[in-house]
Amino acid sequence: MNIKEIIKDLQCFCLDLESFWRIFRIEHSAKFRKTKLLGEIIRNTHSIEKGLSLKDVRLGFGLAKFRDTNKVIEEYVSLGGILQVDQILMFMDAMKGYLDFHDEKNFTNKDVEEVARLYESLCKKVHFKAVGKLGGVLKISKRQYSREQKDLLAEVFINRHSVRDFANTPVNEECLRNAIELAMHCPSACNRQCQRLYIVDRKDFHKIDGWLNGTGGFGESLGKLLFVTANMSVYRRYEMLQWVVTGSIFAAYLSLALEIFNIGSCFVQRPILPNKKWRNMASKLNIPEDEQIVCCIGIGNLKETYTVPVSHRLPLDEIVTFVDFKK
Repeated sequence: MNIKEIIKDLQCFCLDLESFWRIFRIEHSAKFRKTKLLGEIIRNTHSIEKGLSLKDVRLGFGLAKFRDTNKVIEEYVSLGGILQVDQILMFMDAMKGYLDFHDEKNFTNKDVEEVARLYESLCKKVHFKAVGKLGGVLKISKRQYSREQKDLLAEVFINRHSVRDFANTPVNEECLRNAIELAMHCPSACNRQCQRLYIVDRKDFHKIDGWLNGTGGFGESLGKLLFVTANMSVYRRYEMLQWVVTGSIFAAYLSLALEIFNIGSCFVQRPILPNKKWRNMASKLNIPEDEQIVCCIGIGNLKETYTVPVSHRLPLDEIVTFVDFKK
């Protein structure tokens, strides 16, 4: 190992330490406490929803979760948070679904009665009226997709390429918004939806110093840059790096949604550890300290014809292993 390799290893080690220290500061920071509490509310809401989704629901379950969430809401309000936010409304709708389920089963006990009191107390504070399905469970009928529908979906997957040659026309913002809203249906760990998106127009590329260096010049034809970040403070300490998983899933969904709306895209490969370049850019874009960059996607309108790399996919058997413990 030569001196240059040693220096690079030490730099990576320092970045790892810096990243850990950053996560530690966020975990204990009063600045991000409200965000963390909102994440806890969603987590507990989803826990109740999962309990109601089981084949055999345990009657009277979940009192500890309801008590804990009530305390979390009280702390959130004491820090200046408002009650009329989606996270709290989701929880209250899940509470209503829980109570309705037990009414249908004609079951009650002291735990269910306490949940009912907590619900009534919150309703008075929030002036809550259930107006939609923000929380609880849904009954879904199994779908049978036609051959045409399957072929169409497969076509979207196969036709999505990393594009580096775009039409010199403005990206339609309505189409972009529609693609983002579609991608937001992606799954996330305990529904906490930590993904965030920052959109930079071409006219402002010069403000993000050197971010497109090394892209071979195709950055000049991009219409916009989409910076996918993930909020770290909504997760618990033992869930470290779950935010990267959720942010990556969102980015994958987004790349397919963009294809549907005829917007070309290309992932711009960059390190996700918070190096100096990232910190400078985050400051310029007003990205909070508790968000980590996950990836950058360059987008632009597709030309009528364009050239892309073949990007051959490896055989299925080289990627997939079907585990059989009997062997």
